[in-house]
Amino acid sequence: MSNSLEVGSIVDGKVINVKPYGAFVAIGDNQKGLIHISHISGAFVKDINDFIRQGDNIKVKVLSVEEDKIALSLK
Repeated sequence: MSNSLEVGSIVDGKVINVKPYGAFVAIGDNQKGLIHISHISGAFVKDINDFIRQGDNIKVKVLSVEEDKIALSLK
């Protein structure tokens, strides 16, 4: 599933779902990753919706790629 995704690379994504614990982001060809709430900002995040919303186009950093799980960061 990792195709051309490399840890540390910056990729374009679109927020497809926001949950209290993080946001799911569509990246690349039929891939999605999760930005955990702890990787939204360097500051404390009480409400993830204060930072990103569903439908937002964002740039994310790839933290890890393991089987079908892709960890992303906005930091």
